[in-house]
Amino acid sequence: MKRAACNLCASAQGELIRKGVYGNPRQSVYRCLACGHVYLAPLLSDADEETFYINDYPAFLLKRGDAKNASPADHFAKNRGEAARRLELVQGLLRRGQDVLEIGSATGYFLHALKKRVRSVLGVEPNSAHAAYANSRGVPTCQDLQAAAGRRFDLVFLYYVLEHVKEPHGFLKQIRSLLRGRGAKLVLEVPNGDEALVSLYRSQAYDGFVWQRAHCSYFSPKALGALLRRDGFRPRLVPAQRYDLSNHMVWLGEGRPGGLGRYRRVFSDALEREYKECLKRSWACDSIMAVAEVR
Repeated sequence: MKRAACNLCASAQGELIRKGVYGNPRQSVYRCLACGHVYLAPLLSDADEETFYINDYPAFLLKRGDAKNASPADHFAKNRGEAARRLELVQGLLRRGQDVLEIGSATGYFLHALKKRVRSVLGVEPNSAHAAYANSRGVPTCQDLQAAAGRRFDLVFLYYVLEHVKEPHGFLKQIRSLLRGRGAKLVLEVPNGDEALVSLYRSQAYDGFVWQRAHCSYFSPKALGALLRRDGFRPRLVPAQRYDLSNHMVWLGEGRPGGLGRYRRVFSDALEREYKECLKRSWACDSIMAVAEVR
C-alpha cells in the first residue's frame, strides 16, 4: 500500500495500480480506497505542466494520429464531426435566450455550430492561435476566465478539461459562480476510467498509453457523480462512445492508436451502432457525459 493523497477526497490511502505513466516514469496511478477515485501522483509542477502543453502536447497529438491539428483551420475542419456529435446530444438543452460559455473551446468549432440557437456564446481558450482563429470565425474567445468576470451564463460546457485539473472541487466551485443559479447547467464530458480497452479487453499496449502525465484524474461514473453532488449540482450521467470498432481492433491487433473507420467497408453501420450501444449499456464506453443542474 502506498500513501498518496486523493485529489477528490484527500484520503491518503491510495492503492497502487501502475508505476509510471506515458512519458513520465516518476508518476504513478492510484485508486483511492476511501472513494474509489483513480488519480495520478505526484502531479506535475506548474512549470512542468506548462512545458508539457507548449512543447510536448503537439507531438503527442501527432503520435495519436491528429496530424491535421497542425493548423487552426485544419483543427476546425477536422472537428466538425465532433461538433455535430456534441450538438446532437445537447440540442434539447438549448434555448434562444441563453448565454453560453465553453471552457477549453479550442478553435471554436462547437460554439460555431450552436451559436445561432442561443443568445450569446463565449469561449475560453489559452492557446492564442486557436483563440484568434475562433474570433476570426465569429466566435468571441478569450484566453482566460478573467474575461468572464461579472458575467453569468445559463449553460457552461466543459469537454475533456476536468481530467486535467489538479483541484476539481475548487474548479467546479468557480464554474458554479459563473452560472445564473438554480436551473442553470454545466455540461461536461470526461474520459471513462472504466472503458472497455482497460476494464474489458485489458490491452497491455493501451495500458501503456492511456495513463497520461497531464491527466490528474480518471473518473468513473460513481466518482464523477459524487464530485458534482458534493459541489452543489444535481447530475444526470450519460454514457458516450466516441471511438469505433475499428479503433478497438487496431489497438488489440496492432497495439497502437488510430484505425478510426479502417474497416468501414466490412462492418455495417448497424453493427457499429450496436457495438457502441453495448458499450454504453455496460458503462464500458470511452466517455462519460454529465448534465449537472445547479441545485
